[in-house]
Amino acid sequence: MTPEQKTARVARAEDHREKDRLIAGEYIAEDGVHGCSVGCDAIDIGASWAYDNLHATVAEHDGTPVWLEFLRDEIFEGLPPDRRADWHVSLAKALPVDVDFQPYYHRISIRICKRLLDKSDTWNEGIRLGAAGAITVAIDYHKSPTRFSKKNARVAIKNIRYAILGDAWTAAETAAHGITPRVKRCDYKAPDDAVLCAEWTVNDTLESAVWIFGEPKNGFPPRTDLYVWLSEMIIEEFQRDPS
Repeated sequence: MTPEQKTARVARAEDHREKDRLIAGEYIAEDGVHGCSVGCDAIDIGASWAYDNLHATVAEHDGTPVWLEFLRDEIFEGLPPDRRADWHVSLAKALPVDVDFQPYYHRISIRICKRLLDKSDTWNEGIRLGAAGAITVAIDYHKSPTRFSKKNARVAIKNIRYAILGDAWTAAETAAHGITPRVKRCDYKAPDDAVLCAEWTVNDTLESAVWIFGEPKNGFPPRTDLYVWLSEMIIEEFQRDPS
């Protein structure tokens, strides 16, 4: 993103807010004027909902990574209505210029993974250590992103997810035979989603991680609180030095 691209993006964002064009629930409204955070930018640069990949089109136009456009889309939709327009502008103003965005991807992923671990004491004891360990390996990858560390993270996550699914299968089988399950669904669902969230960050699909992270699940705060935290966190990260 060049300084000129950022200036144009901020100007568009402020115009969207001033004219009350921002809506949630659809990319571009039928009137061709209102849209979501990504949608309003797409309208202004002449993208077509019918023919263009809006996220990729906006990213190419503004010099931003596609993952960022998907990420802001997901967060915008999850925020309370009274926060969306101001955050739309604040994010545009916080974007760095003339830098590589990939270090930001890893730092944002680390913060998400660490927050996942904050709830690990609520997880089933038989799964807790393995799930927390897999998420920690994912954090190690984001701290030092190499092919080797990425492979390690994927293997660790795959192994613990198989273990979680195995416990779930055991619970279902014993319940079918009238036996009280050793592991109840509410016990394994939270670590399963947490590990899956970490897996998505490792697989370079941060928006999917945020979607899973933001869903209301056992052991997690309400969805709205998470999206508010995410919206503030990524702006904090973009305001920091990229190194």
